[in-house]
This record gives sequence, C-alpha cells and structure tokens, in this order.
Amino acid sequence: GLVHFFETCQNYLKTHHDLPIEEIRDMLEVVIHIRQHGTEQLSDQVKQTVKKLWEKIEKQDTWYENDLKILNTILFSFPIDHLHLITGKILQRLEVYKNYQHLYELRMTILLNLSTIYLYNQDKNTCQQICYTLLEDAKKKRRYDILAIAYVRIGICTSNDHLIQKGFSLLELTNETSMLSHLKKEVETCYQVKEI
Repeated sequence: GLVHFFETCQNYLKTHHDLPIEEIRDMLEVVIHIRQHGTEQLSDQVKQTVKKLWEKIEKQDTWYENDLKILNTILFSFPIDHLHLITGKILQRLEVYKNYQHLYELRMTILLNLSTIYLYNQDKNTCQQICYTLLEDAKKKRRYDILAIAYVRIGICTSNDHLIQKGFSLLELTNETSMLSHLKKEVETCYQVKEI
C-alpha cells in the first residue's frame, strides 16, 4: 500500500527531478511515520520534511488544492506552540475557500482537525473559536455530522450540557451511531464538570 507507493516515488526521484512527485513522497513519509509511530515521537527526518512542506506553502499567497492537502497531512505533526503561531494565518487563508464548492470539504476537514488538536491540548478557547466557524460551514452545507461535532465541542469548551445534548440528538436522528459513540468518549475524556 502506502509504503510501496512511497518507495516507488523514492526510486523515481533517484533519476528524475520532479517537484510534484517529491511533494507526494514527502507527504507519504509523514503519513506513514504517524501511522506507525503516532505523533508523539517524530524522527528528526520527519520534522525536517514537515518543516520543508510547511515553508513551501507558507510562502504562497494563495493555497491550491494540493497545498490544502499538504497542510492537512502535516497538521498533526506540528508542536502545539508552533501551531499557535500559524493558526491565524491558516484561518485567514481558509476564508478564501468559502466560494469554492469542491474545496469546501477540505476546508472543513482542516478546521475539524485543528479543533481536535486544540481540544486534546486543553486549549478550549481556540478550539471553541474554530468550532464556531465550523458551525457556520456545517449549517451552510447541511453537514449534520460536522454540525453535531461542533455543538458537542463548543459544549465541552463552555461546559454547556445543553449544546452537548443537542449534538448527540442530531447524530441520533441521523443514525450516525459510530460518530455518536466516538463523541461520547470525547466528552468523557475532555469534559470537566463545572465546580460549584
């Protein structure tokens, strides 16, 4: 599968100078590493690759579909303090894609992943901000699964049981059972009941 594809790219690049293929190889390297080892201990090699991929897209004023895919691939490998520095820029760039039908999904995926990272790093303010944007997107696109996630996460971040329940109900109505059980776990993990 992926590893074979990675090796194919590697071999091709030994004899060809081809930037798009190089990018694919770099992305595969990151994905394979994260799948095998998680995001906790990135090798220096992978850190370098991530840095290279980010520096390339960071320089560009406009992000194209491929750049968004790169971003989505490397998001989870950023240290949280670095992610803090670049989230503003990412959100600003993503604004543009409100008008492109086929990139809208990708935009929502990136926002969703960002909110996940901030939630699990206990940064509830940033997570909440991102989820409000996601809420608008999901309403516009009638993506009830994403709408539900946004409700639940805003609920977690603001200790609002009503919003969490709203998200759960949406998923029950639309029979999204696996998503529902996933979010219930998330609430158990991340939700701190308000101290009275």
